[in-house]
Amino acid sequence: MLRKTIVFITHDFDEAIRLADRIAIMKDGEIVQAGTPEDIVLNPATEYVEEFTRAVPRAKVVRAGSVMTQDDGDAPEAAVSARATIAEAAPLFLQGADRLRVTGESGETIGVLRRDDVIELMMRG
Repeated sequence: MLRKTIVFITHDFDEAIRLADRIAIMKDGEIVQAGTPEDIVLNPATEYVEEFTRAVPRAKVVRAGSVMTQDDGDAPEAAVSARATIAEAAPLFLQGADRLRVTGESGETIGVLRRDDVIELMMRG
């Protein structure tokens, strides 16, 4: 982790969501919304932001930690970081798992990601 602030200007929102922890969307020289890629896509502040983010697949920005449920005590072996996007976690279900263990920064289990919840999110776009 760099622990540095870097300002990167782009017109490619897909590139921005791959690179940034936080994004500011500008219109006519003013910031109209700033936040995480997940927050901006799921909760657009204006019609402009909604239109700007309409084509972004939710699975590219929503994190496993936002979709996980509480661990029911029978956590599976396969694991994914809470910071992983759903697009990054989804292929792990191809190996037949119904659930994935969600881990925090220290590797501790903090929840479970269920296949059905991932499918539902991906079907919504």
